[in-house]
Amino acid sequence: MTSCEVFFRTLFNYSFEATDDLGGYLLVAITFLSLSVCQVRHAFHRIELVQARLSPRGRAWSSLIFTLLSIVFAVAVLWPLYFFELDSWRSGDVAPTVLAAPLWIPQLVMPLGLAILLFSLIKTALFDLRVLTGKAKPIPHGKAPR
Repeated sequence: MTSCEVFFRTLFNYSFEATDDLGGYLLVAITFLSLSVCQVRHAFHRIELVQARLSPRGRAWSSLIFTLLSIVFAVAVLWPLYFFELDSWRSGDVAPTVLAAPLWIPQLVMPLGLAILLFSLIKTALFDLRVLTGKAKPIPHGKAPR
């Protein structure tokens, strides 16, 4: 989008005038919708110095505790985002730009992305519980599940 905007501005002196809006909306969408993918693929940062010294069972406990804390955080953020989205939808606010998009549409991706992340976190916590009870093999250190 930005390349097309630069191309049209340079050659035809024409601006789409919505590129900044759409680029911002897409940035928020990519950020929030990628959270669950990163969780499932173990792409978030970890303290490898500590994790490498733990046994597989210790890593499972560490992962379970961190995942449970992440679930609490996700619920704490999802709750106000839900009401923020609901207020935006009820009020009918639109973006103060040429595009004049209803704000509930781009804002919907935030609670949606967090809800999907919450689902992934719950699945991760259940897997960690299965590892701790011996019903599943732990994922080797440094490897992401496929």
